[in-house]
Amino acid sequence: MDKKFVACMFIDNGKAVKSFTDHTIIFDDPVRLAEQYSDDDADALLLFDVSAGENHIQSLLLYKDICDVVNIPVYGGGHINSAEDVADLFTAGCEKVVLNFGKECHDLLRQVADAYGRNRIAVSIASADNIVINKAILEENASELVLIDEHALKNCLGASTLPCIVFLPEISLDKLLSMMEKPNVSGLSGNIVNENCKVITALKSLCRERGISVHSFEAPMAFSEFKLLSDGLIPVVAQDYQTKDVLMVAYMNEEAYLTTLRTGKMTYYSRSRKELWIKGMTSGHFQYVKALSIDCDNDTLLAKVKQIGAACHTGNYSCFYRDLIPMKL
Repeated sequence: MDKKFVACMFIDNGKAVKSFTDHTIIFDDPVRLAEQYSDDDADALLLFDVSAGENHIQSLLLYKDICDVVNIPVYGGGHINSAEDVADLFTAGCEKVVLNFGKECHDLLRQVADAYGRNRIAVSIASADNIVINKAILEENASELVLIDEHALKNCLGASTLPCIVFLPEISLDKLLSMMEKPNVSGLSGNIVNENCKVITALKSLCRERGISVHSFEAPMAFSEFKLLSDGLIPVVAQDYQTKDVLMVAYMNEEAYLTTLRTGKMTYYSRSRKELWIKGMTSGHFQYVKALSIDCDNDTLLAKVKQIGAACHTGNYSCFYRDLIPMKL
């Protein structure tokens, strides 16, 4: 099981707020914040609607907008009181729903597990006693627990064999890694992830060094297996992963290839400057890797990327903006 770094967001009246109980606004545009978490290599995103009931429809529309732009699984929670509420979250694009077990939702849990399968159901829970008393129904109808009370973590983790996403505050790196090593911890969430999203890729590298399985870009072929040009480089075609537009062509040496895999950002070798360059480092127009393919001769890479801004130094979205032979319709 790959361990996950799960960003979380609390939605109130269309804004991202601090927590379940503290509705201080931390970000005015939750869709953009969600994109940042996705681009920064978070493995999933937890959304909790903490708004007043009359604003729930607004939150559902926001959930849909978020699911449309991120490339990671979204877990939806908040204001789930019926099977219809669960259906609304799945319609919005959520991969999983998170039921609040504190609401005595035994019948609802069984109902939605029967309808959608337990793999699409998670349960937020704060009490170890509640887990022990309801262990059978939880393990039969849910696939994951979301442990939201950091003070009860020790007892909660030992109360069930279900995988657990645990909410944590800022803690030391050693404690973070130790928590990820626990067998039934499936991931971390809370401030420990939100405040460190920019370094998730580095944290994953440390996890791998400790033998902790995490999702990362790993290619089955070594650079030495590629057929290189005489200068030791391989051409790379960058393509928009959604529109399929060809954006640019550049080159990689082995260091650029390994850096791309490690960081998830397209990194090339400049033949003119004779140095490594991370696309977007100066302009902000990063290319986030979604997939890498190689052609039949092992001599050209195809990178499917999420392009931020323009790919071309001229300001055009694609470097291929001039038609020599226009398309005939």
